[in-house]
This record gives sequence, C-alpha cells and structure tokens, in this order.
Amino acid sequence: MQEQNRFLMNPPKISVVIPAYNEEEYIASAIECFLKMTYHPLEIIVVDDGSTDRTAEIASNFPIRLIRIKHSGPARAKNIGIKEATGELIIIHDANDVIPDANFLTKIFETYVSSGARADLILMPMRCFPRKRGLIHKAMFVRDYLAYKPKMEDGVPVVKLLHTAAFKGEFLKHYAQYMEDLGTMEDIFFTIKKEPKKVISQYESARAIGGAMDSLKQMMSRWIWEGKSLPPIWMYLKKTFLLKAGYAIYITSFITVFLLLIFSSLFSPLLLFCLPFIARAFYRMGKAYFYTRHLILSLFLPLLDLLQGLCYFIGLVKAYILVLVKKYSPAK
Repeated sequence: MQEQNRFLMNPPKISVVIPAYNEEEYIASAIECFLKMTYHPLEIIVVDDGSTDRTAEIASNFPIRLIRIKHSGPARAKNIGIKEATGELIIIHDANDVIPDANFLTKIFETYVSSGARADLILMPMRCFPRKRGLIHKAMFVRDYLAYKPKMEDGVPVVKLLHTAAFKGEFLKHYAQYMEDLGTMEDIFFTIKKEPKKVISQYESARAIGGAMDSLKQMMSRWIWEGKSLPPIWMYLKKTFLLKAGYAIYITSFITVFLLLIFSSLFSPLLLFCLPFIARAFYRMGKAYFYTRHLILSLFLPLLDLLQGLCYFIGLVKAYILVLVKKYSPAK
C-alpha cells in the first residue's frame, strides 16, 4: 500500500521510443497521440534512421528528443532509443501507428503499480484495425492478421490480441536486444536473455495500424525488403534446423507458387506441382471469409499471396546482387 501511495505521489517517467525512416506522412500523428495523453512525466524519443525526407524536420517541431543516426535499419534505431531512454518504463512505438486511447499511458502506469512495480513486461489486450478504410487496405490487414481471427466491426476488420505495451527500462536495457544485422522482421528476432516477470493489464486499449497497410505500393516495398533480408536471416537460423526449415517452407511457399504458376503456363504438367499451393491459397481465403463474412475482401488474399511471392523473389535476387558487388546492407 505504501509503495502504491509513493507512485501516486511521484509517478514513474515513461519513455516512448519511436524509430522512424522516411515517415514524414505519419510522424506527426504518432507523436501527437502521446502528447494528447494525460500522463506525466513523459519522455518521447524519435530516432531518425537516416531519413531522406522531412521526418526529422517535422519531429523537431514537437517537444521531444530527436536522435539522428546513419541509416542502419529499425533494429539499431530501436536499440539506440532504448539505450538513451531515461524512463522507468519504456514503450516501443512504430512511427506509422496511432493509439487513439487518451488513457493508454495511465492504464500502463496503473497496471505497473498494481504489480508492486515488479513487472518487467506489461501486456495489454489491444483492438487493432487499419488506419485506412479502402477495400485493399482491409484485405492487406486481414491477410497479415489472419491468425488472430479478424472480425468485421462497422465495416472495418478488427483483431483482438495481447499486445506488448511496455517494458521496465532496467530489464530492457540489460536483458533484451533487437538483432541489428537481420534487416526487417526485427520484432520476430527480438532476443530476451532472461524470462521477464509479466503482468496482464485489466484494461483494454486500441491501435490503428498504418504504414505498409496504407497502400499496396508501400506493402510491396516492405515485401521486397523482407525478401532482401532472407540471406542474413537464413544464416542466423543455421544452427536451429527445425526453425530454419519451418521458416524456409513459409517463405518459399510464396516464392515457389509464383514461379510454378509462370512455368506451368509454359509446361502444363507442372500445374500438378501448383496444386498444394493453390489448395493452401483457397484454404486461407476460406478462413478469411469465415472470420469476416466478406467475400470480395477474401478473394484478394490469393492475389496478395502471389504478389508477395513476386516481391520476395525480387528482394532475394536484389540481395544476392548486392552481396556479389559487396554493397549489401540489412537496412531498407
């Protein structure tokens, strides 16, 4: 009780780390959503990852701390932001997402206090939905979050998941790290050296997902980057055979179906090899319809699967060309 009273009188500082690369369209709304929240003391750190647009200029107009680094990828930007953060609690927030809940930070604080300030990791139920409401935006969102059983609410796909809301700063600095040489998918390969003490918040919040979800062009750019990241990820997983094999099957299913469909148009017997992939595409499309009851939206999924296969293939070719000329970098 005394511990709770102490925090109520002197609440802990919360640091929000926002890594950003060419996010001039989104960075203002990402910063503003936290400045509009009622919680203090608050520290917002924007780590500009060598942007070539007006990201840093726009961010500098707000009462935040701006750190500019050479373009190195989101993992390094996050690690630097974590290192520089001075808050007792640290939140990692994507520059293209918005949290419309004005009480989000207060909910994190109250959850932390309820744990006796012993929690290393605060989890919070979160309703996620796409920022834009066009059909293609909804389809891309449903495809990316299909595993979370998206449901339509007022014509918008929504998923409910347990979100990593915040870390205790001391724990994050000493026992966790983003792998900097693996390009994209840094959240997947986030390493924690010690099991954190977790607490699940009794509160629920919301998150509007933007960035790649906002246009097909941006999504294709992300997929090409993911394809470009495959070589270092493959090397990283070389000691974990099962994980490596599973990851390879997942990735190559998109690439293989694209290539097989091309060759099967020239050699019809090869169409038989496409059948497992075609069956998988129809299965995913059926799941999307089962969850959303939106037929047109569900029909987009096989097309997006094929497009991802094309983009991964382009990214992979690009990666090996850059390796040959000794100019490869995991950054986008």
